[in-house]
Amino acid sequence: MKLLLVDHKNSNDINQFSGTSFFMRKAIRNVFEDVQEFSILESIDDVRKVIQSGIGAGLKPFGDKLTKFLNESEVKADFVLCQGGNTAVPYYRHATPLAYWHDSTWHSFLQGYRSRKAFDQFKKDYRNLFLWDQKAFDKADLLIFSSDYVAEACKKYYNVSHAKVKVISFGANLNGSPEPKVLDEFLTERIGDTTLNFTFIGKDWKRKGLSKAILLVRKLNENGIGAHLNVIGCEPNLKYLDSCTFITIYGFLDKSKSSDAQVFENLLQRTHFLLHPTLAEPFGIVLCEANAYGIPVLGTNTEGLKSIIEEGKNGYLFKRTAFVKNAYELLMNFNDNFDVNYKSIFTSSIMAYQSRLNWETNVLKLKTTLQQFS
Repeated sequence: MKLLLVDHKNSNDINQFSGTSFFMRKAIRNVFEDVQEFSILESIDDVRKVIQSGIGAGLKPFGDKLTKFLNESEVKADFVLCQGGNTAVPYYRHATPLAYWHDSTWHSFLQGYRSRKAFDQFKKDYRNLFLWDQKAFDKADLLIFSSDYVAEACKKYYNVSHAKVKVISFGANLNGSPEPKVLDEFLTERIGDTTLNFTFIGKDWKRKGLSKAILLVRKLNENGIGAHLNVIGCEPNLKYLDSCTFITIYGFLDKSKSSDAQVFENLLQRTHFLLHPTLAEPFGIVLCEANAYGIPVLGTNTEGLKSIIEEGKNGYLFKRTAFVKNAYELLMNFNDNFDVNYKSIFTSSIMAYQSRLNWETNVLKLKTTLQQFS
């Protein structure tokens, strides 16, 4: 199958879009027989132009650029796939069918990053962003989202044909997953550790719930369970951190640097649980990465997390308002027979990664989906 892959972020940069463009492209090139590429990189200025001047002024140049490329080049694709964005879609005008694979709509994106507005209010306050999505959804032949949450929102709010909305998960943004022998060593090390090691990963630490993660680890320590929290990806400005001797802040780790990648791997090796008590999350790549290392997730019962976590198999999800209380109770129960309980969920977390949370598996699903459409 011949594919034209359209990037909306720099897919040569492992740190762009949390590495998603880089690893998605890598898997696509490994699975599809013939992949050509074309870059239409969007910026925050392009988004501002849409908001201020309308979708025609902001987006038509992108659609024209992609259409012109197909008209004038020798590329003969069976499908155009826009990865992680839809800037070029609303004004695309070519006979080659087009799909895009994304983790959010503008409404779900803003729910997490700016304001928790109901859809009707979003549609009123961000009229041009609503029109951007609506026109893209109408134009595309297939809409592929990484979570049920976003797919269902698309069908509910945008009056699109349910038949062209598909769900295919993203995968872990890792250069490679640990071998079975190495994973066995990780399990032995974790079971033998007298301290429960937790890891929190996220640049947007307020949205992803760092304060609740800290409260949980503090409560464990106060009740006689030795626990430590590693924080990756951010430099939180919480005043009380100086008194939290059970926390280590690592800041941003650049996966393109071998030294930072090694630190990241070493931390995952020792981590018992990933804490992700997020307020909003269209998907959650870091959950897939944790499962690749046999790390179960303790998170909140919200949005994209519900497409990743199967209760008791690769993690547990709790109501956000009760996260600390319920996660604490679960961990105390876990401690009653820790070796057996942890080995079970460690093993099933790895199985979740291997069966449905890696890029190769999901790009194979993508290929089948496109072939069925063709």
